[in-house]
Amino acid sequence: MINAIKKFFKGKTEIERLEELRKDYLGKSFITSKSNRILSDTYVKKANEIEEKIKQRRSQMLVHSYLY
Repeated sequence: MINAIKKFFKGKTEIERLEELRKDYLGKSFITSKSNRILSDTYVKKANEIEEKIKQRRSQMLVHSYLY
């Protein structure tokens, strides 16, 4: 119960927000792939760019945690 309350007030980390955004773009890509291939490819490209940002943030977190 207490953990649920802490989780509610904590908010989302930057990585969590980026992961949700990436998931949304991939979902949009799947939906538009049936009608507009160019738009679908654009969404996939944006999702891949976000994936790179996620990898960079995670590597920064690892390096940062090793320093402290």
